[in-house]
Amino acid sequence: MTRRALVEGIILSGIGVGGIVEGVRLIRDRDAITVPEMVGPDIYVLLLGIALLATGLFYIRASSGQRARGTSPSWSLPRIDPKLAVTFLITAGYVYAIGTLGYFVSSLLFLVAAFRCAGVESWRTTLLLSAGIASGYYILFVRYCEVIFPTGMLF
Repeated sequence: MTRRALVEGIILSGIGVGGIVEGVRLIRDRDAITVPEMVGPDIYVLLLGIALLATGLFYIRASSGQRARGTSPSWSLPRIDPKLAVTFLITAGYVYAIGTLGYFVSSLLFLVAAFRCAGVESWRTTLLLSAGIASGYYILFVRYCEVIFPTGMLF
């Protein structure tokens, strides 16, 4: 196992433990007046924490059989993949746009850009997937779970 894989797994597991602790605290301190629904943000945080902890432990276990490649001890900055940088910029743009354009429009634009960056070449497939995912999330979370999504200034 490489030291990098171990550190990554420990960080992921630590974030998961923090999520579990925060989820349990939110469940314990739930106010029935301010959070009337049965499945509130506390359950989401707890489930996300459990998933992150499990993922971190699985990552440590899966990478334990790998041997470290012979690398030089020199410390140099790794080369950044251009797709990773573009994905980061797309996500930052989404976070910025959601306050102005609202959830649905900014999510459509984000998903179209993300699918194109990921290599989906067909515009028809990109648009159908983006509209389906954005609509599905909206129906699931806003209509079914009654989560409040940003409306934005324009839409």
